Amino acid sequence: MKAESNMVAWDDVAPKLLLSTSPDWKAKSLWFYNVNEDYHSFDPTPEVREKVSELVKNARTELDSISLLTHWVADNMRYSGISMGKGEGYTLHNCKMNFTDRCGVCKDKASMLIAMLRAAGFKAYPAMTMAGSRIDYIPADQFNHSVTVVKRRNGQYQLLDPTWVPFLRELWSSAEQQQNYLMGVPEGADLKLHPSLLPKIIIFASILNRRLPAMER
Repeated sequence: MKAESNMVAWDDVAPKLLLSTSPDWKAKSLWFYNVNEDYHSFDPTPEVREKVSELVKNARTELDSISLLTHWVADNMRYSGISMGKGEGYTLHNCKMNFTDRCGVCKDKASMLIAMLRAAGFKAYPAMTMAGSRIDYIPADQFNHSVTVVKRRNGQYQLLDPTWVPFLRELWSSAEQQQNYLMGVPEGADLKLHPSLLPKIIIFASILNRRLPAMER
């Protein structure tokens, strides 16, 4: 096949073979949850608990706390893609290592944020995505990126990405819209699709435009 300018990922247009031993996505989700809980990837250390208390002491709302912790991890953990050989895989590196090293890849940033959110009293878990390409509905390994999900008080899960939002106001990059993801949660989950943010942006811009005087538009 010939490459084209701004084309979609090869996986989205070329023939491919997907193999899996998982019966469905829920089984894959439960496996991802258990493999990290069994390893105690997200157990916060006393030092992390102390840092979390310092960061959220002036937070006024649930979202304030989530935002403060997300941006601390985004801004203070340097992205460094150094392979650990057999230390790599779907088991996320533990809290002690991540807080000591302050560097790593997406799964290290996601793991650090999960541990800090748990230290603040939140229910937080890992999730896997495929940045730049779709995931076909076959429970095979089709992932290249790790993120965080936090369960809000209303029972809804919110996606957070400390890898793609350093020094930004976003908690989830606008470049990651309509992206498939799989959460590793205790009840198991099906494959999901992040919604498009474009309609919300258009609605907000329309409201803002009506409220501003003509001179300020």
